[in-house]
Amino acid sequence: MKKVFALTIALSLLVVLAGSALADEVPWEQLKGEEFTFVVGFAAGGSNDLAARVLADKLGQLGIDVTVVNRPGGIGVEAAGWVASQPPESNIMFWGVPMTLYFEPATRDVGFTWEDFEPVATLGGATFALAGSKDAPWDTLEEMLDWAHANPGQLIVGGQGEMSSMHFAMTLIFDEAGVDYRYVPFAGGADVQMNLAGGHVDVGHLSLAAAYPLYSAGDLNILAHTSIFVDRVEMAPDVPNVAEAGFSSARELHVLFLHAPKETSPDVIEPLAAAIDEALKDPSTVSRLEDMGILVSYLGPQGTRELGEDAHADVIPAFVEWYQNY
Repeated sequence: MKKVFALTIALSLLVVLAGSALADEVPWEQLKGEEFTFVVGFAAGGSNDLAARVLADKLGQLGIDVTVVNRPGGIGVEAAGWVASQPPESNIMFWGVPMTLYFEPATRDVGFTWEDFEPVATLGGATFALAGSKDAPWDTLEEMLDWAHANPGQLIVGGQGEMSSMHFAMTLIFDEAGVDYRYVPFAGGADVQMNLAGGHVDVGHLSLAAAYPLYSAGDLNILAHTSIFVDRVEMAPDVPNVAEAGFSSARELHVLFLHAPKETSPDVIEPLAAAIDEALKDPSTVSRLEDMGILVSYLGPQGTRELGEDAHADVIPAFVEWYQNY
């Protein structure tokens, strides 16, 4: 399992190191006045939704009208399936994560595979965290695990989706620690946040984008983050990485990317990718994303395609094995 996540780290380096000269080759200005729909497979308020809206706002300033539509359900599968069925000339695109396009179709028939889409661009990666109530009888990840050992079966962990890549990451903490716990799946980060704030779960696995407002207000305690990119996150520098507690294999690659329906014309994909590249050169846009715990590192269509190819060669097989044996 650790080998698999070492390979995932290698994938993340592609995101960090790779760039694109696309903006120098393709004039994004040709899309001025065009209208696009970015479909998010999760409820409003989570990292997917917020990042899409930040990007849409900047693209709007560049003259490209983007409407963000939320179609939550099935860990983004319903939204992705709907986008895959749209005509290639529709300008309707899926804004999502590898969990939806890579992991879910590998384990069951969801009506599409990642090859039913044309890669457009990768924005970078979101930072996820484990958070608990300020009233909980622990202040650190280690203390929480000690409490769970002393109170078997009482710890309730709220996460995003059952049998998902995010659920998989949680098993790499709680199962490896030998903790007897209950896992409750929710539709997205906003739901985890709501149930955590309401005291319905003891620990929540959600994005920093969703956790930070309550954390900054002093109503939430973030025990650790799971970023595969950095050890400490600038927006919450006191929060340790899970690796510091001995769970390096649970560091997560949460890439946010845009895909179009199959056979969408390069005449649309390439200038849109160039426009996204241009948007991510704006310091204020980057700052807004980083404030949500998203580390910006652009990949164009080819880089995004190679990310998927590498994931299917190196990571997906181990996830499928876990899924089948769970």
